[in-house]
Amino acid sequence: MCKTLAVRLNAARIWCGRRLEGVRCQAFGVWRQVRTLGRFRNQLLVAGAIGVTVGAAAYLAGPWLSAAAGGVGGFAASLAVQLGLTLRRLLTAVPAQ
Repeated sequence: MCKTLAVRLNAARIWCGRRLEGVRCQAFGVWRQVRTLGRFRNQLLVAGAIGVTVGAAAYLAGPWLSAAAGGVGGFAASLAVQLGLTLRRLLTAVPAQ
């Protein structure tokens, strides 16, 4: 009975060790990907702060003000995307001299 228990405990230890190694490898891969975002640290922090501020303001404001702010924000975002696409199209169409 003790040998059977010891064999099962050893098998469980090996199984847990393999799973832990897999998790460690996955975490290292994620950490490598996150480190590449270090170049954009300031931009990400500013964007996050603005997002949290706007979210808190929308939460604290009334539903009509939140809806209006969401509409204006959506309009501004789509306008910025369209402007960026147009500029990209215009700048690539100009031949280099």
